[in-house]
Amino acid sequence: MIQKTTVDIKISIISIICIICILVFMKLTKQQIEHIAKLARLDLTKEELKKYGNQLSAILNYIDQLKEVEVTGVEPTAQVTGLENIFREDKVRDWSKEEIELALKNAPELEDRQLKVRRIID
Repeated sequence: MIQKTTVDIKISIISIICIICILVFMKLTKQQIEHIAKLARLDLTKEELKKYGNQLSAILNYIDQLKEVEVTGVEPTAQVTGLENIFREDKVRDWSKEEIELALKNAPELEDRQLKVRRIID
């Protein structure tokens, strides 16, 4: 199993946020960055807010430059290698009691032996 650090998780989430920002925002204010961090459930310091805000703004500025590229006649593509996804069959597997207990033990919050998560939709 791959161990992810808090930094790895923050970077992954920031990457996703960048894509959302590109689609939604063009200029990021401090309030927008704080709102995005809240939606991603990131507890960022003032230094991190400034750092990531600058990074997001730089990315958005680059995207603005890409808007100037002439793409008439260019077909959209998701990848260019010709590779196709190969899906494996989805098989249901019963867990042992030890596996279930270990999974539940690592959960931040439980309710009736089920994982309880906070609401994420505003």
